Amino acid sequence: MKIEILKAGLNTTIQDLGRIQGLAHGVPFSGAMDKQSIRFGNSILNNSLTEAAIEFCLIGPTVKFHEEGEIAITGVNLNPRINEIPIQLNTKVSVFENDILEFKGNNSLGVYGYLCFNGKIDIPLFWGSKSTYVYGGLGGLYGRLIKKGDVLDIKINTEFFSNKNGLVLLNTPTIRISPGPEYLDFSNSDIHAIGAIIGMISMDTNRMGARIENIKLQGTASGNIISSGTIPGTIQVPASGKPIVLLADSPCTGGYPRIAVVNSEDLDQFCQIKPGASFNFEWES
Repeated sequence: MKIEILKAGLNTTIQDLGRIQGLAHGVPFSGAMDKQSIRFGNSILNNSLTEAAIEFCLIGPTVKFHEEGEIAITGVNLNPRINEIPIQLNTKVSVFENDILEFKGNNSLGVYGYLCFNGKIDIPLFWGSKSTYVYGGLGGLYGRLIKKGDVLDIKINTEFFSNKNGLVLLNTPTIRISPGPEYLDFSNSDIHAIGAIIGMISMDTNRMGARIENIKLQGTASGNIISSGTIPGTIQVPASGKPIVLLADSPCTGGYPRIAVVNSEDLDQFCQIKPGASFNFEWES
């Protein structure tokens, strides 16, 4: 199947479940912001759960299909339509030559959506992954955002895999956290506050990290540490006292104290919280 991008949408890239082979060289995991949704889309189409898809953010792309095939759309509901006819999320949809997929709006929940294909996006692997790392110009389609005029080939899938449930998006979700390496360097009031105050996702948020509004901590005595390892989900506290949650494209190291780490099972839900929307952290016992 061959597809053509008529409109790019917002921050549209090719992503899979990310890469680990580049960590020692300072290349981040990258991968889908909502890994549960991309797994679910692949499972609907009987793909490997690790197969790549097109990820978009708040504004979906417009796509023309030059051959017939099958797709599934998961994640945020942007009211997808084919030839102006609404289609359902989280289900297998047949497409035919000259069909046009568009997105006609947004619902109140979610940020990231996924266009999955029955088959494999025909691009090379970079260190074991097709994920795009835009800041380094690596992976994906020439290491960049998808743009108008791009054409992608989808190789038909001949293997079949088991099913997996999708993510249910929640209003004001509770995000579980565990103590980070510098947890004991923070005051009891900071530790209490991060688990008691309703947080809000800042507009200053991207695939590298999310700044948290409403929560302002005292922080540690120095406000810095020797540059140390980080993973997606690490919660750093800079001198401003406003926590930062590191996300898919975050650096492999950082110099801010790490008060906590988001539970890996809740990180997909956290990534789907819109800027301006609220949530709360909850310490795990």
